[in-house]
Amino acid sequence: MHAMLARYSDAVRAERREQGGCDAWLALAVLHKRALSSAWSLGQSIARRLATLSDASTQTAAASAQLALPLGDPEGELAGADDVPEWPKDLRLSDPAQERRLLVAVSECARAAEMHEAKLVALITLLRRANQSAVVFTEYRDTLLHIRQQLARPALVLHGGLGRDERRTVLDAFARDPRAILLATDAAAEGLNLHRGCRLVINLELPWNPMRLEQRIGRVDRIGQRRPVHAFHLVADGTGETRLLARLRARVALARAEIGAPDPLGHDDQETARLVIDGEPDA
Repeated sequence: MHAMLARYSDAVRAERREQGGCDAWLALAVLHKRALSSAWSLGQSIARRLATLSDASTQTAAASAQLALPLGDPEGELAGADDVPEWPKDLRLSDPAQERRLLVAVSECARAAEMHEAKLVALITLLRRANQSAVVFTEYRDTLLHIRQQLARPALVLHGGLGRDERRTVLDAFARDPRAILLATDAAAEGLNLHRGCRLVINLELPWNPMRLEQRIGRVDRIGQRRPVHAFHLVADGTGETRLLARLRARVALARAEIGAPDPLGHDDQETARLVIDGEPDA
């Protein structure tokens, strides 16, 4: 799946270079972030783009639907930062037939990958072994809902599409159950204090900003926490996520040297709980 996505990315970049346009890295980054989140999420984005290629009116209808969101939230309780990102307007090939062929290949691989997602298998294994309450973070709401469907146990969800009362109900339920699993997005978890009943944080994918990683762990690692906090970062080996991990480490090291910033990754392997997915999640 990642290889097919790289082929599409290479085609877009090559065309941009031939046309003398700017690099498409930022636009392509959206797709690669989706791929690192889950194969299912990437498949959803590709499917929407393929539908747009088949019917130009789809894009107009989707844009119109987005405008209605604030009107349906008069109290400002909802957060859309974790919703499915729109396909970048400048991410396309001049030859629609070529783009369709490349994206169909990505889509087919994504569907196959959904059946063997190592991160999901590792997550289920980790939760079973821990046998305690845990907060699982992901960036996208649709990934969160997909995980809930695939887990072999009940799980609470906290995302930007929930109102204030719904969030309070979820948090109350999480506080009452010493083995509850809370699936959360960054958009819904800002400012939460979850340290009284939880000490385990699992990041399904790495955020690009180390401060966001620190904020995630900070939901349980704060004043009043009485137990050691454990943070697991699920990193897909053989993908761009390993390079992302290296860049995050470099940024954290610089921040520590300049201002003494905390290190959410740990500055050596003895202090870092890392689970690198290499096809052997039980190793």
